[in-house]
Amino acid sequence: MWKIKAQDKLVDSTRKLGNDNSIDSIIPKDNDKTGGLPKEIEIFVVAKVMLRTNLNVSQGLVNGAIGNITEINWPNFARDQLYDECIPKSIRVDFGKDGIHKIEPISIQFPAMRSYGPKLFAKGQAYVTLSRVKSLQGLRIEQLDCSKLMGRTPCNIDALEEMERMRELR
Repeated sequence: MWKIKAQDKLVDSTRKLGNDNSIDSIIPKDNDKTGGLPKEIEIFVVAKVMLRTNLNVSQGLVNGAIGNITEINWPNFARDQLYDECIPKSIRVDFGKDGIHKIEPISIQFPAMRSYGPKLFAKGQAYVTLSRVKSLQGLRIEQLDCSKLMGRTPCNIDALEEMERMRELR
């Protein structure tokens, strides 16, 4: 089992670091405020993993797809994690009927200048969030900006095509 640590960097920010001069002083502890990225994850061959973003819709590599790690590839042909800061070059994941796919690390930037939360919403995130609600009990929506719920076009053509493709699979 290997521990993979986030490699946080402060880029083009006007925000100052805390008294301990550490970037950790401004990065929220709540994963919902860091684009869903945890500070650290543990991985190993056969570990069950879930995609947290759409990588390739036509191949079934979509947000929520679940699979098992079949291989971990380290940089420079290493067979193991050499340093705590090392991250895999790629992993292979078996997504069952969607096949085995090579997944490479990604880099995500999010604002760390002022408050967190409302500024972190990506296209479609409100829809995904609300579509997973199973009951209205306990649901609370704060600081809703309805203008952010719709884009310039009335729909996403790729999303409509994917919905049609999925209906045909039934």
